[in-house]
Formats: sequence, structure tokens, C-alpha cells
Amino acid sequence: MMKKVILLLLVLCSFLYGAATVEYRLLPYGIIKGIVSKKAEMNSKTIKYKYKKSFFEQEYVDDFDVVFIGDSITGWAHWNELFPTLLTANRGIGGDTTDGVIDRIDSIVNTKAKKAFIMIGINDILNGKEISFIVTNYKIIIESLLESGMDVYVQSTLITQRRDVNLKVRELNLILRSLSKQLGVKYFDINLGLSNEGVLSPKYTIDGIHLNGAGYTKWKKKIESYVNFSYK
Repeated sequence: MMKKVILLLLVLCSFLYGAATVEYRLLPYGIIKGIVSKKAEMNSKTIKYKYKKSFFEQEYVDDFDVVFIGDSITGWAHWNELFPTLLTANRGIGGDTTDGVIDRIDSIVNTKAKKAFIMIGINDILNGKEISFIVTNYKIIIESLLESGMDVYVQSTLITQRRDVNLKVRELNLILRSLSKQLGVKYFDINLGLSNEGVLSPKYTIDGIHLNGAGYTKWKKKIESYVNFSYK
């Protein structure tokens, strides 16, 4: 009988502590919340990636003029409104990385776009990938696009408002500039005009990473002569 009473008390105490943990955010509330939030975020990104990838694999339209490749920074732009006279394919997926772009390179090539503008890498950096790893993937992406007959334009990875992250971003961009020259493709420093004292200017961002409307307008002006240029 005594054992049952003790067991019942232990169960009751556990229940009450669990309730108090949630209600008053006691230890280990923060740890549990962090784990759950991180898992939910990862699941959300995975679902979005799979949805977008499956959508892009369907050949609704081919022979685009330009394809824009990247993560959410690219994906959030309304390229068809920024360049209304051109048929543009937006191949930006939120949370994507260089690995992700390689995994869906066929759907990008299948747009049969004449030109490809790419900006990718910030999520690799935020996920702790080495710069050498990112550059190796970039080389694979660029060469795949060149082999398909596209003119390739590399755009610098956008800096953020975090100086620690920007150290890695600048290191990556320095190598991307050199890689672009090596592979014979045009490189754009998109950060020129968007930065303020070494970080992304508050005038052009909504959260320290992504651009607002004014930021996208600056980006457009940087590349528009190359986007609109025709060899015909």
C-alpha cells in the first residue's frame, strides 16, 4: 500500500512540476522550448523546400529569359515586376543552401533561361559550413549552368547586421570574385550601396538579413543593364 502511495505522489509531483515549468517557465522550460522550436523550424524549412522543389520540377513554361537562383532573399523578390518586359523564373527557396541548389539543379537548367543570376550561401554560413565547402559547391553550380548554355552572373552573398557573420560573408565573397574570374563569369558586388559602416543598412532591411522594397530596388539597379541586355 505504501509503495502505491509513494508512486502516486511521485506521479503527482511530476505532473505539478511539469505544469509549473510551462506556467512559470522554470528550468528546463527554455531548453525544451528551444529544442521544440528548432525542430519545428527545421521541419517547416524541409516542407517548404520539398514543396518548392516539386513545383519547380514541373515544366509549366520553358524558354525563360532569366532565372534567379537562391534562398529567401532571392525568393521574396517580385522579379516579374522588377523586370516586366522579360519572362523571369524565380528559383529562390527560403532556407536553401548550396547543397539544396545542387540537388535541384536539373529543374533550374530545365527553365532553358538565357541568363542565370545566382546569390546563395548565407544559410550555409549560418549553418556553420566551411567557406571552402561553399566555394566547392558554388563551382559545381556555376559549371552546371555554363554547361547548359546559360550566361551566368554571380552576385555577392548579402551581408547582414551581424558583424560576426559578415566576417564569413566577406571571406566568401572575396573567393567568389576570384572564382568568377577564373570561370569567366560576371561578378556583382550587391553589397555596395546597401551597407552602412560594414553592416546591412537599416534603410534596406526588414530584419537584418532580408531586404525590403528599397533594398530590392537598389539590387535591381545594380544588375538591370545585364538582365536587360540582349545579344540579338
